[in-house]
Amino acid sequence: MLVLDKFFKREASYLTWLQGVVYSCIILYFGRNILVPISFAMLVSFVLYPICAWLERKGMGRMWAIVLSLTFLMVLGLLVVALLVYQFLSFFNEWPSIQEKLNQL
Repeated sequence: MLVLDKFFKREASYLTWLQGVVYSCIILYFGRNILVPISFAMLVSFVLYPICAWLERKGMGRMWAIVLSLTFLMVLGLLVVALLVYQFLSFFNEWPSIQEKLNQL
């Protein structure tokens, strides 16, 4: 009888673990509209925290350190977008020659 008790306890722990995994997956699936932006905001805050802390140690106020860090991040993002647009436009300008070479093949 003792062997069966151990078996049922082990089975119950596996079922509890499986139930937890299934419920976690359901919560992540239905909560993705909220959890994805929150996780992205957390990633940005983790990246910007050392910069803000360094600026605060240099004597800048907390609000201005945050504003400066976010401004730097926005400028960096806009530069990446500008680079992508530039590359797309250069590809678009080269498209007729690429199409001609493809037609020759």
